[in-house]
Amino acid sequence: MVIAVLAFIYPKEDKVERLKEISKDTAEWVKANEPGTLSYHWSETVEDGKPVFVVNESYKDEAAVEAHKNSTKFKELVELGQKEDLFAKPFKILILNEFAGFASRL
Repeated sequence: MVIAVLAFIYPKEDKVERLKEISKDTAEWVKANEPGTLSYHWSETVEDGKPVFVVNESYKDEAAVEAHKNSTKFKELVELGQKEDLFAKPFKILILNEFAGFASRL
């Protein structure tokens, strides 16, 4: 059963570009090192005039979710965020229960 996750990350306005750099490195690492991560895509939007990053993730199973959460790269993202004061507020994580639709026509 595929597990879908949406993570909302709230960067400080003056830290958007720095967090984008870190996210690109993180995404490349996840692709190369987490075979149970089926998709991992960062997007950007605005909420109440403030930047928001949305990470759309899907995992093969619960073990893959745990592998991601416990990875050195995820821990590094959190630690860098704290060290460099990148986040305006805590992450919001939603676990989705898919019930209709499809992922791709590819």
